[in-house]
Amino acid sequence: MNADEILGRIRQSLDLPGSRQAAEGVAGVEKAPARPACETELARLAASVDLLRRETQNVGCVPQGYPGPLNLVMKTIHRLLPWYTRPIRAHAECSAAVADANLQLLNIIVQAQQQIAARLEQLENEVRDLRGGALPSNRP
Repeated sequence: MNADEILGRIRQSLDLPGSRQAAEGVAGVEKAPARPACETELARLAASVDLLRRETQNVGCVPQGYPGPLNLVMKTIHRLLPWYTRPIRAHAECSAAVADANLQLLNIIVQAQQQIAARLEQLENEVRDLRGGALPSNRP
């Protein structure tokens, strides 16, 4: 197994850009840019978590805009049901907090993957440099 095959397998197992070309051993193929789909999906997830956080504020609250007498009835019902609305509100806040934590973890994972990709690129450059010069030989 040569260095290209090893690097190709590492790229393929980490699902890094260019992994298919590296695994197939195609020489001279330019590296693909970082996957924008991943960034797009993270941005969509961040927007969804933000929406969840904003909508959590409305859980268990009396909706606004009812006519006068109906508004009074809605407030009365709301005051009679604290045993029902408090757990629902707590659950909504907990769900939003879990979504925030998951988003933060995903961002950490993406940063780690980018660091791995940068280190792998650095190692690939070192291998290319060694191939360009005289390779050290361990044979007597």
